[in-house]
Amino acid sequence: LKVGQKVILLLTEECVYGDVSRINDRKTEVQLNNCRDYRTDEDIGQMQKFFKSEIRQITLLSDSVSDISSTSDSSSSPLPNENNNRIAKLSIDELNLINLIIKNHQYIPQTDMRYHEAIKYLKTVDKIALKLECAERGRHSESASLLTIATVDRIYIFDIKWMKIPKDLRSILENSSIQKVMHNSRIICDALKYLYNVEMDRIFDTLVAHISTTKTVETPETFDEFELNEITLSECIQKYLNLPENLLLNETVNFNNRPLTTENKIFAARNVAFLLQLEKYFIHEIMLQQFYGNCKKYSVSLSSNKCHVDTAYKINPFNNEDLKTIEQFRLNIN
Repeated sequence: LKVGQKVILLLTEECVYGDVSRINDRKTEVQLNNCRDYRTDEDIGQMQKFFKSEIRQITLLSDSVSDISSTSDSSSSPLPNENNNRIAKLSIDELNLINLIIKNHQYIPQTDMRYHEAIKYLKTVDKIALKLECAERGRHSESASLLTIATVDRIYIFDIKWMKIPKDLRSILENSSIQKVMHNSRIICDALKYLYNVEMDRIFDTLVAHISTTKTVETPETFDEFELNEITLSECIQKYLNLPENLLLNETVNFNNRPLTTENKIFAARNVAFLLQLEKYFIHEIMLQQFYGNCKKYSVSLSSNKCHVDTAYKINPFNNEDLKTIEQFRLNIN
């Protein structure tokens, strides 16, 4: 941890982020500049001091050190709880964009102009992330409250407690050309089918991705049973994106209350905001790891050959022997 770095601090009861402006000599406290609540993006003051005893985890958002004028007791040495430090798998720009999208979410309680504009836009995308609130018991839920849909640059919160799921929104969900990213899709799909007569396909489930890429075929009897449990989306984000564990929903939030508070809308938006990044990480950093290795190996197969005569022969597509060295592709899933 260094002065000038942007960090997320997971505290006992909250999660904040800002720029490190000072670390004391005893390494027992850190001061943040431009400090904000990470879950609500609320400004909580220019200068805030936090003590080692209340810091549970530190997530580093940048390795670069800004040119910040610091006091004489600032230090580039780590705090004592260095073992709890993490480096986020998302860049500052990516996290800032996600926070901006969350902040600019659109709440849609009825089929008005905003609703029709949202439907018009959603018809143009090929991938969405979605989450149902108050449908944790699937078909046995009394009713769902919110259907939150995220794209790469927008979040829509449809209040289906009042408006249900209109025909054109149902057509978006059932469109087989649109990929749907969810966590624990069986609960969502069960609720949508039996409560709203909506059936979806072309699903990417981050819970299935976690189990598929972690489970070992060779020794299933010794596989850690905990890994086979239904880990939460929050746990998945913590495990793979190295973000704080309490980044998402506060369990005290009741999405059935009306009118919805601004804070509850922010929580609903945040619950879906990281799904597309999580899917991207699973696909490109885990599942396609071997494929990208093959591509890298093949891409330098000609340029790494220093023999001018040999490369003149190999450059002919009919003499491309490097194709034979490409290994059979398998997803990085056992």
